[in-house]
Amino acid sequence: MLFAVSILGAVTGAILAVAAYLTPDTGVDGTTGAMLAVLGSVVLPIGIFLSARSGPRARWWLAALTVITGVLTAIAAYFLMQNLLMAAVLVALLAFLIHLFTGPRRVTA
Repeated sequence: MLFAVSILGAVTGAILAVAAYLTPDTGVDGTTGAMLAVLGSVVLPIGIFLSARSGPRARWWLAALTVITGVLTAIAAYFLMQNLLMAAVLVALLAFLIHLFTGPRRVTA
């Protein structure tokens, strides 16, 4: 359930970032900062999916990179004054972190 919420929040953030980059009325259309927010928002669901599906050793490295990507994207959304984008990314990060620490455990013998 939390995995689906994190993916949904990340995909929603990507859609909002692309809309902010392409829509002329946002005030940030076509800027480099908006492009960086788009890039971070597109990488975020990929990182969430890969870190949740990887092995135990690679999982924590991918999770750390995903969290860093999400935090930087939220900061970019804050400075671009895109509050919905920032909220979507933060919801995705929160759900991802809760899923990461409380999700199903794999037992290996």
